[in-house]
Amino acid sequence: MRLLDLLAGVDLPDFDIVLNHGDLPLLRKELQRPPFYGPMDKEARIPAPLFSICASEDFWDILFPNVCRPALVNMSSMSAIPWEQKTPIAFWRGTDRGAVNWAIEVRDMYKGSPRKRFLDQWEGSSHFDVAFLEDDLLNATVVNTDPNFVPLDRWPRWKYLLDLPGNGYSGSLKQKLTASSAVLFLNNVNVPGAKPVYEHYHAGLQDGVHILLLTMDNAGQKVRGK
Repeated sequence: MRLLDLLAGVDLPDFDIVLNHGDLPLLRKELQRPPFYGPMDKEARIPAPLFSICASEDFWDILFPNVCRPALVNMSSMSAIPWEQKTPIAFWRGTDRGAVNWAIEVRDMYKGSPRKRFLDQWEGSSHFDVAFLEDDLLNATVVNTDPNFVPLDRWPRWKYLLDLPGNGYSGSLKQKLTASSAVLFLNNVNVPGAKPVYEHYHAGLQDGVHILLLTMDNAGQKVRGK
């Protein structure tokens, strides 16, 4: 409505507004700034009135609120477990995505995704219950048959829900924030010079209030100290 109010005061010809509903912003300000859609997506682009549901300081995209499917986002009805009865470790399930998106050079892809590097460091720790799920972009039901799969309504059984960066913005962060568990938020992908991707509500998130910010190195300390 605010946009309509502004347009009512000026005489403009008809024009189209383009909305990018993808996982990543599109209009890169400078060459070789991640994230990338693929190995050939490295070029800079000129500014344009493109609205995107996620953005980054390294992109021109205009941030647009992603408010789709609010009923699926709300986990508050699944959170009846008292805090004292929750399992006192950090929980995460997801797919191994992001290696291509955050690789500045080809050799960077062999280091694995930010998620893989996190799991490599913490998967064996008694403070974490983390595992990858089978991934098939052509068949989303594959994850449901994975032995590591845990239904969404069981996530609040853990005291801490991890949110790890993938190939773009985090589709599950909104869900975790509505649960009664504490959210451990890793937004640093450990790529030199890379800026995190964010959604419209991220600017209002406060460390120690809505989330607990962590790094690749201090994650165990964050869980042990709570």
